[in-house]
Amino acid sequence: MRNTKWIYQNYKYYPQKIEKKEAIHSIVYSIMKERNLSHQENFNTNPFLLKDMEEAVSLLQEAKKKKQTIWIYGDYDVDGITSVSLCYLALSELGYEVEYYIPLRDEGYGLNQEALQSIYNQGGKIVITVDCGIVSSKEVDFANSLGMTMIVTDHHELQGELPKAAAVINPKRKENIYPFPSLAGVGTAFFLMTALFEKEGKRKEITKYFDIVALGTIADIVPLIEDNRILVQQGLSLLAKSQWTGLRILVKRLFPDYETHHFSAYDVGFIIAPIFNAAGRLEDAKSSVRLFLEKDSKKANEQIDYLIQNNLDRRAVQEKILQACLEEISQKKLEDKNSIVIAREGFHHGVIGIVASKLVDRFYKPTIIMEIKANEGIATASCRSISGINIVESLEAVSHLLLRYGGHSGAAGFSILIENIAKFYEEFEAILEDKISKEITTRKLNITKELLPFQIQYPLLHDMKYLEPFGASNPAPIFSLKHCKLDKIRLIGADKKHIMCNIHHGDTIFWNCVWFQAFDIYEELLYIQEVDVAFHLKLETYRGRYQYKIFIDDIQSSNTTNEVRYHQEEIEYSYVQFPYEVILYLKHTNLSENLSLNFEEREVRLFSNRSYIAYLDSNTSKILHYWKQEKNCNFHVRKKEVFLEEEHYKIHLEITINEDFHSYSLKEGQLFQDIKNFLLGKEGKYNSMQTKILSSFFKKRQNTLAIAQCGRGIQTLINTIKLYADYTKQQYQILENWDEKEKIETQCQFHIFLFPKTPKKIPTLSSRILILTGQDQILEGYFTIEDSYSLPKNIHWIEEEEISKHQIVFSHRLRKEKQKKILEQLLNLQDFYATKDLLVHL
Repeated sequence: MRNTKWIYQNYKYYPQKIEKKEAIHSIVYSIMKERNLSHQENFNTNPFLLKDMEEAVSLLQEAKKKKQTIWIYGDYDVDGITSVSLCYLALSELGYEVEYYIPLRDEGYGLNQEALQSIYNQGGKIVITVDCGIVSSKEVDFANSLGMTMIVTDHHELQGELPKAAAVINPKRKENIYPFPSLAGVGTAFFLMTALFEKEGKRKEITKYFDIVALGTIADIVPLIEDNRILVQQGLSLLAKSQWTGLRILVKRLFPDYETHHFSAYDVGFIIAPIFNAAGRLEDAKSSVRLFLEKDSKKANEQIDYLIQNNLDRRAVQEKILQACLEEISQKKLEDKNSIVIAREGFHHGVIGIVASKLVDRFYKPTIIMEIKANEGIATASCRSISGINIVESLEAVSHLLLRYGGHSGAAGFSILIENIAKFYEEFEAILEDKISKEITTRKLNITKELLPFQIQYPLLHDMKYLEPFGASNPAPIFSLKHCKLDKIRLIGADKKHIMCNIHHGDTIFWNCVWFQAFDIYEELLYIQEVDVAFHLKLETYRGRYQYKIFIDDIQSSNTTNEVRYHQEEIEYSYVQFPYEVILYLKHTNLSENLSLNFEEREVRLFSNRSYIAYLDSNTSKILHYWKQEKNCNFHVRKKEVFLEEEHYKIHLEITINEDFHSYSLKEGQLFQDIKNFLLGKEGKYNSMQTKILSSFFKKRQNTLAIAQCGRGIQTLINTIKLYADYTKQQYQILENWDEKEKIETQCQFHIFLFPKTPKKIPTLSSRILILTGQDQILEGYFTIEDSYSLPKNIHWIEEEEISKHQIVFSHRLRKEKQKKILEQLLNLQDFYATKDLLVHL
């Protein structure tokens, strides 16, 4: 198996406080809470919260008055390409004269004096840098000496003093009021354009550029949270109908189903962005900018042909270099060293960084690939590292052998004299000797949560969309299934580098699961007996049917010595979110409004009026059986949506818990018995506090003051009063944390004050009043009930996420028979664990 270590995240369920019609799957909602992902969809940030934004806008407006041409200076990667394109289009829309410059890769990253001199010679007086410039102090000084006005927009790390530009806009500046430091270069440029549009009263018109911003933001692998998340969400929604002719045609050509396609960050990062990026890697990035600017469809198609071919050429060059590296690794057994360092003539500097990344993915070691330039006597390198090894710090230790170097902890570059390469590898290996350990060279795989088969259903996969877009700081969740068996294991793909198999878990089979680039462990999988599978999920459609696709990230042999988890299935059943959506595939749509469920021993059947329609799938049946037996629930079923497919109708059913209370009792005592059965089940009982309050409030018909704490069944008490009032057609009002401001409806027969802030200010009313408070009170005219109970000495309180760690435990998440057994033995147990809901039963 692969050298990986699975790290399970501290997952826990969060209570969801939203309307039922907006309910999100409980697992998805909890991931959103854990990652602090918001539902906000509109971009409404104030761009002037960035330092120097006012100055930059004023300079541009002044240049427009003087009819000066604005030059945009960008980088040759996708972030730079989109930044240049965005600014060119936006400024042109506002009536500016605009030119742009992107250096060739051979010129190096960032500003250079020759380019600035060329711009000046062409009459350039004002320059906006995008995705570069923050570390170009010398070049900015040179531009200043020519009398040029420099506006620097960049998102890279600040190093030393800021360049002496007329304005420096960078989300990482400490002087910013704007709190989010992780905008991409295109995001930073977009803030400048937004500020300019806002000053000219056209803020709403800036939204058309979201798709360009999304491309650069995703491609630059910045955290897809906060404003980046909003910008990308908005941008992805525009791709199919982009206003930019070249981009729109490219999307149509890459995605034949573009009109219905749900665009994701993956589509941009792995399909669209590489086409733009290839130009900058092999030739000239300006050709990618020209596609964004092109308005003629015919010319756009020609440009797309060129870029696609460029990308194919890039792939071919990349694959050739990768294979050469793999051969050298095998021949020299470099996989046994602390790092992989390969230097050759003929390697293309535009793709060696990609090759280094792929080798890190394969061998999980710091990797350096060099292009030897014999005619110059030097080699240029791209470096990629692993978690725990800061590549720049490691290079610093051998910097006496380097001509120059730079980068960050995970990726860097340097140049070196050819005669120093062998010495460099020797010293670099020695430096890593003290840093490399088995723990560091073990790839870490973060698992969001272990799933059970019944959870891999339409509701979960459908609601995963609320987590998107996936990317840095918000990766696609990786789940696991434990104790599985594999069959039908086969190699697939034109080059047979991928694995497809079926995964069996109990009586559930997941068909045609795919593991990309796993050909190296194919033989090992054939003989393994039981495995744990790490995977991510995707909802796909094939011939009008939903498919719940599992894409494998890793497989490990099941370890029976792992920590035992108790009560796992019933705990997970208890967190199922209703309404619950079920999909049927039928040849007809003869479903009436009168749909019902019939429960058999293990299955659940759907009826329309009295006509049998279909069996529900086994996993849905298990869920419904659990909730009926353990939670005393009945269900409503309604037809939510119907889609006509080529071979059948796809019918979405919505199952909700039936909260309608019915009683045919004529006597009040029997009515309360029916209410109790409805809320707690036939075997359930009110606790001593609830019984005393209900007796005082209803049987004795007196105003009641109850001193009790949360967790003692107050909600059940309130629900009892509400059901009684509704059934007897009496009005009630519930006032929470009353502070004299909320109006009291005097026509009500019952008033319930929940933990009022000023209980002594509650007026005398003609209604019957119940006050629930956590503080000792004496109120005239109220019968006082003070809750009292004793705690067992042998109890240990735990949180809900700890339930499965203990065999002897009490929680409402467990089956009723287990709860009953604990309650019966409560005083006799020497040691047991419980969640706070035990308090209801004391």
